[in-house]
This record gives sequence, structure tokens and C-alpha cells, in this order.
Amino acid sequence: MRKSTLLIIAFALIAFSFTSDNNGSDCNSYYPINKGMKWVNNHYNAKGKLQSSSVVEVLNETNTASGVEYTILSKSGPDEKDTTSLTFTYQCENGLLKIDMNQMLPQESLKSLSSSMEIEVNQYELEFPSDMSPGSKLKDANISIIAKSNGIKIMELKVKIFDRMVEKAESITTPAGTFECLKLNYKTTLSMGFMNRTSSSIDWISNSAGLVKTELYDKKGKLESYSELAEFSK
Repeated sequence: MRKSTLLIIAFALIAFSFTSDNNGSDCNSYYPINKGMKWVNNHYNAKGKLQSSSVVEVLNETNTASGVEYTILSKSGPDEKDTTSLTFTYQCENGLLKIDMNQMLPQESLKSLSSSMEIEVNQYELEFPSDMSPGSKLKDANISIIAKSNGIKIMELKVKIFDRMVEKAESITTPAGTFECLKLNYKTTLSMGFMNRTSSSIDWISNSAGLVKTELYDKKGKLESYSELAEFSK
């Protein structure tokens, strides 16, 4: 379950600043994106030891009736021989970046469950408005997955991202350079059965490069891990 939490945080909050303005969409503030753009991020434990790296690339952008859809490929792992790939989409509609939380979960696990059980999924999308500024409060996002057998609930997994707020503007330096950023705070709760885990995170987002840095803390406020932008190409 911890891996699922980190997938949601890592992929759902890959911050892109959208530069397109097609079919009335305008996600143009925090989150620049065009086909071919690439981000390389390094992920460290609390002591600063490199654990893995990830490469995120924009494969395609497509105009839709309501805005623009972007196809993203992310590869992550400790080395080139041991990587995990995930392809997902973002939608930009009328100045709002929307991320379907369902696609952030391990799809192989969902397929395995659905082959033997009835699966019910309910969610509120993760949203980023284009006019974020210090003091902005962002909507909660959540997803619940209920597995049933012959109509009887066997398992329920819930993930909630809440208390999302833009704290302030701040300058951040990483191996990729120095960036003027917005600092976002939020909490994540994952529960299944008797297990309930809450963590808090801080993201620094630049309107020139997207997500620059992320820090993950446990419920007591102790740093667990962090990620930094290592390379960025347009």
C-alpha cells in the first residue's frame, strides 16, 4: 500500500505548466508542457541517499471537444535494468488541469482483482487551477475502490488528498538550476481495513519547469524522502 501512495504522490503531482490554449482551454500558469518535453528527477531517502531516478516525457497532445489531452510516459527505478513504466493522461479544460486518480493506481493489481471480483470505483479528480497564487486553497481529491464477491464487500481501499494550499512564493535551487516557485502543502490519507496511514507533502512548482522539488513527511512531521529535478529539456 505504501507503493500505491507514493505512485499517487509522484505521478499525480508531476507539475506541468500548460502553454497551449486550444478549444477554449487555458492551463497556462503553473504546469509548461509541449510534446517532446522531458523531466529527469532523482529520489532520495531522508538521509540524502539516492534511491532511484525517474524520466517523464510528453508523448503526445490531442485537441478534444472540451480542451486538450496530454499523454505522459513515466519510467522509474533504481537503474535501467529495473524500471517501472506508467502511461497516463492529463486533461486541460477551461483553465483547469484535471488528473484522473484511477490511472495513478497499479493497473495490473486492479485487473487481477476484477478478474475474480466486482470492482466499484468512485473518485473526485485532482485539480490544479491556472490562477494559483499564495493563499490559494485547492479542492480535495479522493478515490475509493470497493471489491465485492456475490454482492458482498470484501475490501475497500480509500485514498484522499486534502488540506491543499499554496503557502507562498519561494526560490528553490536543484541540480537543474534555480527556479522561482510556488510552495504547495497537502496531506494524503490511505486506508484499507484496519490500516490507516497519513502523510504530508510539500511541492515546489515553477511556471518554467513544473515540479522542482517534493518532500514527504510522516504523520509526526518527520522527513521520509524527497525528490529533486535533475534535468529538464523543452
